[in-house]
Amino acid sequence: MTLQIIDKGIWGNSIEIASENYILDIAKNSQETVEISNLIKQSLLAELFGCMDALIDRIEVLVSLSFDVGMLIQSLLPLMDISRYDDIRNTDKATLTSLIDGLLHKVIINLESACYGLDESLARDMFGYISGLNGAIVLMEDDELETLWIDTLYDISQESSVAYLIQGAISRILFDRQKIDDIEIETTMSRVLSIGEERIDSAYWIEGFLDGSAMILILDDTLWNILYIWLDGLDSDTFDEVLPIMRRTFSVYAPDIRKKLGEKAKGGISKTKKPISQSNDNIDDKSFDTTRAMDALEATIRILG
Repeated sequence: MTLQIIDKGIWGNSIEIASENYILDIAKNSQETVEISNLIKQSLLAELFGCMDALIDRIEVLVSLSFDVGMLIQSLLPLMDISRYDDIRNTDKATLTSLIDGLLHKVIINLESACYGLDESLARDMFGYISGLNGAIVLMEDDELETLWIDTLYDISQESSVAYLIQGAISRILFDRQKIDDIEIETTMSRVLSIGEERIDSAYWIEGFLDGSAMILILDDTLWNILYIWLDGLDSDTFDEVLPIMRRTFSVYAPDIRKKLGEKAKGGISKTKKPISQSNDNIDDKSFDTTRAMDALEATIRILG
């Protein structure tokens, strides 16, 4: 560490000045918005405020030249993360907020076109970007931004040419945000798993839809039955084809969740068919947060074993 500090002494007579000059040199020679956004985050955490204006100027130049939605989302996530810190100076927070707002609107405007014509590898990348950005937007707790984001995803969900993995992920986001109801998600899932669809595409949709949480299958018997009937109806060759995707989908869940799913699978078709959003008449549906409720239920299942 001492040798590293001595080596960087050419950048300034104090650690603060040397660090800022070193960061600015990296930024000047960088063509990657992701690298600059990470430098902004690291500089704010280190309270190296002297280089902030130059870093903001640099990333704005690069962003204006880029239409790579995946790259823009990767650049956004560190900025959105650091914007939630309370110890950022007000001037830097205002500048950062303005930068995030501009980036987000550029992403949202170009997201639909970026989802077309993707092969499996690119679709998986975009799937990850959308999931990551959705989580960051939820944490922002900005109603106007949330509405714009959800409306954009809904428009994309209506396009049949979008990769099934992405369609599944978006359907889940929309359902969790109560943009679509039980009947619509059941209809969508039934269509995707119908005989007319390629089985491999259906498997990718399921992977996207169940990303992050399988609690929906434990709680919603109608969706469970649709998936159960689909899997049960596959011939051996098709089953072997979709098995790697199904294994990848369910392998990420905690052992207790997989155990619950296994126990439910032993029972076969559910007879109750109670939808997940069915609630007591005394509950205000508009104020009910399905996503947070499912997270809480998943944690409770882990605790109870």
